[in-house]
Order: sequence, then C-alpha cells, then structure tokens
Amino acid sequence: FLPGMFFTVVVEVDGQEYRRAYSLSSAAHQADHATITIKRVAHGTVSNWLCDHIQANDTLRVLGPSGSFTADPANDAPAHLLLVGAGSGITPLMSIIRSLLAQQTHTRIQLVYGNRRVGDIIFRKALDQLVQQYGERLRVTHVLEQAPRTWSGETGRLDRSTLAGVLDRMGITTATLSEMEVFTC
Repeated sequence: FLPGMFFTVVVEVDGQEYRRAYSLSSAAHQADHATITIKRVAHGTVSNWLCDHIQANDTLRVLGPSGSFTADPANDAPAHLLLVGAGSGITPLMSIIRSLLAQQTHTRIQLVYGNRRVGDIIFRKALDQLVQQYGERLRVTHVLEQAPRTWSGETGRLDRSTLAGVLDRMGITTATLSEMEVFTC
C-alpha cells in the first residue's frame, strides 16, 4: 500500500453485513504488518463491535487497499510537507509521516493536529517519539479546543482563522505554503 490508503473492513453484526473504511496508520515500507486505527464512536455499530470483539491474531475480511490520498515514498526528491488533521484524521497522516521520514532522508514535515482535549490526542506518545527520532525534520503543533490551564500550546477549534494564526506563528507564509505539499484530513 501507499501511505494514506485505507482498507474497507467488512464485518457481520447481529446478522447484518457492514462495511467501513479505516485508514492504514503504519509505515508502508514495513511489509510484515499493516495496522489500522479504530476510534470508538458513540453509537457506532462497527467501531464499537470491533473494539469489543476483535482480539490479537483474529482475522478480518478487508477490501483494498484503496484511495488516492497518498504520498509516494519512492520519490526521494527533497520535500516539505504540511499535514493538517483533526481527531481520527491523524490515521492516514501517521502512515505518511512514518513512511516518508523513514524512506526520504531530506523530507521535512510540519503537522498541525487539532483535538478537543489532551486525552483525545491519538498517537500522542508515538508522535513525541517520532519528533525525538527525526528532530528538525518533524515539527508537531497541537491545537486544543478545551485546553487545560497548564497547556502552553495552541488553542481553539482548528478552523480557518485558527489555522491561519497557527501557520503565521509557525512562519509559514503564502509564499512558503506554495512550495509545500499539503495534506488535510
């Protein structure tokens, strides 16, 4: 698969077949496994069933991989990417981050990641580890809607005006933005 692609997971719940798309969150070059990330959704028939019933080494029926929201890790030209995501939109972005940083030695990635609360940040530890591993090649800016008093990062809903302010504080101008590859999810 290419980073950013998804699988369609097919499950039967109470005798009815359901299909749901789940983005791959693992690095594309790690051929020994592929991971999807499933966020439990209130009243979500499939997400709740998967979270409650699937165990390690269970087999799932999947279709794909599919999708055109991809980055090509085979292209080793120096690149500067801006990834903007909110909530579970981080899952395909994680695949892009993990794949490109590992396979493209000159790629730089700036991630702006919005969530409601600190506890909602999917992959928080993994992102911290990737920042430690790749240093200046990966910059992560968290934006919280409901930030605790001790929060020193960006705040607000990740809408147009908040994103504009964040990009301004990051030093990303219209000119530099035009030189970047941008993914939003």
